[in-house]
Amino acid sequence: EVANRLNQKFLKAVHSYNDELLTFSSTRLKEDIAVSQKLSECKSPEEVVRVYTSFIQTAFRQYTEEATNLMHLYNIFTDETIASAHEMNEQGKKAAVKAKSAG
Repeated sequence: EVANRLNQKFLKAVHSYNDELLTFSSTRLKEDIAVSQKLSECKSPEEVVRVYTSFIQTAFRQYTEEATNLMHLYNIFTDETIASAHEMNEQGKKAAVKAKSAG
């Protein structure tokens, strides 16, 4: 039963991780497309620099936030996996003691 719960937690973690990446990728793609439109509307080199600077700052901030979000999800999964492995170990010890005393 513990192994089954561990498997469910793993699948939930993968799903959460994939959802996070999909949402992030979608947001970044929209930003990437939007910058082309903004650049096409620029009337001076200064405007191009302003648009690119804003784009790069936003991308850097979003990638930093995403790395933090993914690390958080990874930490949750790791903590849950360790707890489940510990529980499986304890159940194994109890089963071994029970088998030994019955034998």
